[in-house]
Amino acid sequence: MSDKTNESYGLSQKDFFTFIVLNSLEHKELHGADLYRLVLEYVPNKQPSRSNFYNTLKKLEREGLLSTRVDGKKIYYAITAKGKETKSNFYEEHYSKFKAIKRVLDIFYADVKGEKKGPIKPLKDEYRVFFSKLVSVRDLIKYAILKELLSGSYGTKKPRFYVKDMRDTIKQKYGWDSSVSYIYDIAHLIEEEDGYLVGKWVDKDGFESSRRFKRIYQLTDEGAKEAVFRRISSDVASRIEEVRKVITSILEVFDSLEKASANKEKFQ
Repeated sequence: MSDKTNESYGLSQKDFFTFIVLNSLEHKELHGADLYRLVLEYVPNKQPSRSNFYNTLKKLEREGLLSTRVDGKKIYYAITAKGKETKSNFYEEHYSKFKAIKRVLDIFYADVKGEKKGPIKPLKDEYRVFFSKLVSVRDLIKYAILKELLSGSYGTKKPRFYVKDMRDTIKQKYGWDSSVSYIYDIAHLIEEEDGYLVGKWVDKDGFESSRRFKRIYQLTDEGAKEAVFRRISSDVASRIEEVRKVITSILEVFDSLEKASANKEKFQ
């Protein structure tokens, strides 16, 4: 697992140790040294010190997730009913979240690379804040806006868009969206800071108006340059690829632990 798997991905080192320990004890008790070896096996690039690991075991015992049995000089650990419930809740919360986020990132990545996209499923609202912590939402929206305008999907010689329409398009194409107000803020920044868009206020019939009914945007000559879009696409692809690799490594840990647990149960 990458060293970048840390709190920025919503999982602390203790979280991973806890899940590995609880999962490993699902069907039998184990000695502390055996548990430590399992942690090293599943997170080889994030190795804890022995003292830190055993302190984590003591804390899990105090929290009622583990029970202990002493046999001579050895201490054996077993999972409690509370530990099983915690493990199940942890898996359901994090595994589903990472799977859903990776699916959206896969769709964005395929779009940037011109590859075939997989099935599009809307990202749950409760995952959106976490999603925005992993990737630059501003860059994704900028990419999506320029991609749509350059593709001429609005069917005009000078492609243009209303923010609400753009939000609907992003949701339909990628399974993720942001608020209308935030997309408007990004469009304003692209207009004022980048100079890639120019906007004007129009009335309900689409005619230019001094009243702020709604704002329509279109590309500037600078925003229409192939080099601009190529650079933005490259930046987005690099960041998405980086995050996808970390999330993939996290999911691989979950999958391998669940598979190992299922095999143990099968041969019980």
